[in-house]
Amino acid sequence: MRNTDAENPQSSGAAERECSYQGEMANNRISVYRFKSPVTVVVNRPRNSGLVQLPAGSTFYAADSKPDSDGMIDGISRGDMVKLFSRDLEELAELVAVENIF
Repeated sequence: MRNTDAENPQSSGAAERECSYQGEMANNRISVYRFKSPVTVVVNRPRNSGLVQLPAGSTFYAADSKPDSDGMIDGISRGDMVKLFSRDLEELAELVAVENIF
């Protein structure tokens, strides 16, 4: 016997959440960049945050290429959570790959 929305009021909400989740999964990609020259980033560590200069050749993994309200992009480099200005990413790095994470 099939449940209807009247019998199960939560079913339509669950379906909407599942559709939304599937849409998010389709967009889960990581852009991989390689720096062509040294770049300064903000490292976000629990007890030791600050500015660090990454050498040319370092890689940066960005889950979202859209900058935050400060113009910075979050990502991972050398095992650390880092932030850098989107302008630095555009000018000092080259896109080397786009990978699906699922």
